[in-house]
Amino acid sequence: MLNFHKILFVYCLLGILNSGFVSAASDVTGYLDPSNCNYIYGWVCDADDYTIPLFVNFYDGPSSNGKLLGSAGANAAREAAVGKYCGGQTAHGIKWAVPSGVRDGAAHTIYAYAVNIPSSAEVSIGNARISGCSAGWTEKPKVAYGRPWVFANGKIDYQATEIAARALGVNTLTYVVWDSANENTLDGLKDFLANIDLNVWVMIMPSDNSKKMEITTGWAKALAQISLTHPNLTAFGNEDFRINSARGDDVTSASVKAMLAAKNAINPGLRYMPTLYFDGDSNPNFSDFENQSGLYYGDNKLLASDGLQLWYWGSFKNNFNSTIFNNYLNKTKNLISPWPFITGVYAVSHLANSSIYPLPSNVKFYSADEVRQMTAAALNNSNGVAVYELPLWVYGHNQSTIPHQAYDEATINKFKTAFYATAGALNGAAATACIPTVTDGCKYCKQDGSGWVSGCGDGQTCRNGKCEFSTTLTVDLNSVSAGGNITVFWQDVPMADIGDWIGVYKSGAANWWNRVDYKYISSCAQAKGSDAKSSGSCSFAIPLTWSGSYTARIFSSGNAAAIIAESQIFTVDSSSCTAQAFKKCESGKLYWYNSCDAKEGLFQDCGSDEITNSYRCNGSWTQRETIKKGCADNACGSAPEWKNETDCAAVGKVCSNGVCVTQSTDGGGTVIKKEEPKQIAKMTRDQILQKINEIVALIAKLQAQLKAITGQKYSCTQITKVLRYGMQNDPQVKCLQEVLQAQGYAIAVSGNYDLATKTAVKQFQEKYVSEILAPYGLRTGSGNVGNGTMNKLNQIMLGK
Repeated sequence: MLNFHKILFVYCLLGILNSGFVSAASDVTGYLDPSNCNYIYGWVCDADDYTIPLFVNFYDGPSSNGKLLGSAGANAAREAAVGKYCGGQTAHGIKWAVPSGVRDGAAHTIYAYAVNIPSSAEVSIGNARISGCSAGWTEKPKVAYGRPWVFANGKIDYQATEIAARALGVNTLTYVVWDSANENTLDGLKDFLANIDLNVWVMIMPSDNSKKMEITTGWAKALAQISLTHPNLTAFGNEDFRINSARGDDVTSASVKAMLAAKNAINPGLRYMPTLYFDGDSNPNFSDFENQSGLYYGDNKLLASDGLQLWYWGSFKNNFNSTIFNNYLNKTKNLISPWPFITGVYAVSHLANSSIYPLPSNVKFYSADEVRQMTAAALNNSNGVAVYELPLWVYGHNQSTIPHQAYDEATINKFKTAFYATAGALNGAAATACIPTVTDGCKYCKQDGSGWVSGCGDGQTCRNGKCEFSTTLTVDLNSVSAGGNITVFWQDVPMADIGDWIGVYKSGAANWWNRVDYKYISSCAQAKGSDAKSSGSCSFAIPLTWSGSYTARIFSSGNAAAIIAESQIFTVDSSSCTAQAFKKCESGKLYWYNSCDAKEGLFQDCGSDEITNSYRCNGSWTQRETIKKGCADNACGSAPEWKNETDCAAVGKVCSNGVCVTQSTDGGGTVIKKEEPKQIAKMTRDQILQKINEIVALIAKLQAQLKAITGQKYSCTQITKVLRYGMQNDPQVKCLQEVLQAQGYAIAVSGNYDLATKTAVKQFQEKYVSEILAPYGLRTGSGNVGNGTMNKLNQIMLGK
């Protein structure tokens, strides 16, 4: 049985969880994590057999007198640290859906009991308190606008992101879509929704702040359709929502009505929650807030959304004032009731000239008390809260784990303070100085959350600012030539398992599956052996293709994140390799290789087979020539191949000059061969394609001739829609490029709205500044085609 010091450090926030360490007498180890109205999470395992997932029973109240609500198997994948305390097995996670019967708005304390092995006795692993869960909003939205955990390759680490979000106490994450994207290509959003067990709100952002995004029915339909298969997509909105104002770039009443109708026809449960900003530096000017910010439209003053995100701009600008803030919240409730709104706050403020992603020189950090006041007031006095610029990667972070971040450790610690203070406010732990039992470098948070304690768990030591197991991993050579060998030695692997493995990585590469080679320590091969060795060695062959710096890392069984130890850096020298030493064929292409057998670059694309228009006769058969192209014997080549097409004899004809003809005689006995056009129904696939190509070429020729006769210069007669940077294969973008090219701008006509096209449009707008920009009070062009630019282009096309 594991002792107390080896218990996994998890977050047990006050007001959410009242759970203690399970008694050693039961051999059951487990915890419940911070939970929400949708799910209760945690982990549990039994030392009697770590390979068997336990069943967990959930009661509304203690099992002695509470109501049994349901059960769940503890077999979900968890973070690597769980495996440390469950015999190397990580698949002991709990995820239990809270039944609708307890989402009645009242407070409930859900008790969890694991079924012990082999006695089948119930062992308590803690309880979770849920409240305020009801219809409408399943629970108050607690929304995080913060950067997720990512791997070095930029891909999202969903597991680490979700763990950090639950530690923060939020139940909703945001996913940003830029309006230059296409609403029909949202695969990234679908992946995000499929991998995150939290609610998700989509924010559509303008790609250019001089042109605010107008929500269209296309976006609404696409997102509503996705929400049917991914019900954790619960809301979407857009930046800087305004209607009925004098600005020409804001959304209109008609567009919002159409968007809402389109969305509601598919999924009325998906909420439209646009964003507004409110200063709060002084008493709010609610007449301007009502009339200019666009809360209402039409004579009936209907709310133009399903709710609002109202962001407290004063907290962004480093002038949070609790009195003004609470006054703002009260007035807002009175103004828009009964429609819901959530209040957005900046737990980390920005200075005047900061960017969206601030560096230490332009960040102001509120005190922990200010963060708690701000977050708690927003949560208690509105229908939910959103927090901005709390990067989720600060949870459990030390500087060495995220080398791509630009912050120094002192700044990271300030981010952590804001993170933990926000977590305390979101979870009712106002006095919490840190999240209980969370590790941070070589210290951990006390169980009561009152502060940090220095030290590491049993079998661990403080090394490079973090607690690590005392396992050592070394490579016998610091430098090796490509084509040579290294030996990797390991010592004192804790609870060695046949699935523990060593991976070789490029120096600085992220863990997970970026390895370039690996072997199990139980076999020194890429298949598990039967002997779990706590100390030993394995040899690795260094391919001729390797070059540069590498390290070896040892991992827990089946987990590419649970690193136990890492070796020193060793260097592979490939300087003896001669460049472009020979060529090799690969997938119909010819590539250069160096003398160490490393592929360097493309030498030649050998091309694809070509069907010609050459025909011949072979007996009674017509044959057509195909030029076969390919790569063989490390060279490109081609050769003719004749393929049978039609047996003329089978249709009572003869083959002549590659076609079937009718044979007859004239009055003098001379044989006459009459060639007949081939019917479409009798054409082969290749003949049909050839005929189509001939017709397409003829149409193009006739169109060109028609343009020459009529004097038409462009592929369209007018531009009828807004065109933006990033559009692809669009006929009207092609027409725009033709007009610009005729005006002397050196751009390609492709139909793709590329950077050169955007630059040309901007120059065109500024050339005709009095007609295009001045009516809107602008002097600088945006590079996108709106109404003003569209009108001028159409005038030019009409010769005006």
